[in-house]
Amino acid sequence: MTWARLAMVTGVMWVVALAGCGSDEGGSAQGPSPVTVPTLAQLQDALLVPADLTGQWGVDDKGTQGGVIELCAAASDESKRAAADLEFQTGVKLREVTEPGATGAVYVAQFLLADQTDAVQAKFEALLSGSQACYGQPLVPEEDYGTNEPYELPAVGDARYGEYHVMGSDVPGFGTYLHMAVERDGPVLMLLNVWEFTGQEGQGPQISTQDVGTIVTTAANKVA
Repeated sequence: MTWARLAMVTGVMWVVALAGCGSDEGGSAQGPSPVTVPTLAQLQDALLVPADLTGQWGVDDKGTQGGVIELCAAASDESKRAAADLEFQTGVKLREVTEPGATGAVYVAQFLLADQTDAVQAKFEALLSGSQACYGQPLVPEEDYGTNEPYELPAVGDARYGEYHVMGSDVPGFGTYLHMAVERDGPVLMLLNVWEFTGQEGQGPQISTQDVGTIVTTAANKVA
């Protein structure tokens, strides 16, 4: 091969290589599509309604204040700050319709907030770390009363964790049982509480982790 032909072939190769580089740079410049943070109206549209749940449910007219996550003394300062600063933007509280005179009640409360994904992820991780530090600790330390244990949630969202709280009494069947689920999906953080009050001797909790899993999955699918 002559030097002239070699130079021509080399020139063609450089042109092809440069064309490829230009294409790659264009693709890199585009990058992943930015995540859109839902508006308040979109969050409100994604809240659970009675028809989403199995059985007879109604909206609790007493309001939706709440959504507070309380951490024990063993949690880190960072986790406690994350819990203290947690302000959900919207929420709903539902109550299962019971027969007149019933001594028990089941509630579902859902709270949502939306922010930049990194901010939501950092808050979620701080809350998870704080909760993990509190597992096995009594809910009322000064009285050594109430239990707090983790439980597994369905694989919803990008990350999630569940807690099961039991506040019993000296009479079997009387008590408060709370399933708490915290889920992160991109820029949205959800807190879902399913709690049951029982007030009949010999009657324990009727809500199972499977029931809670169905409610959590339903709620997460509406938010996604």
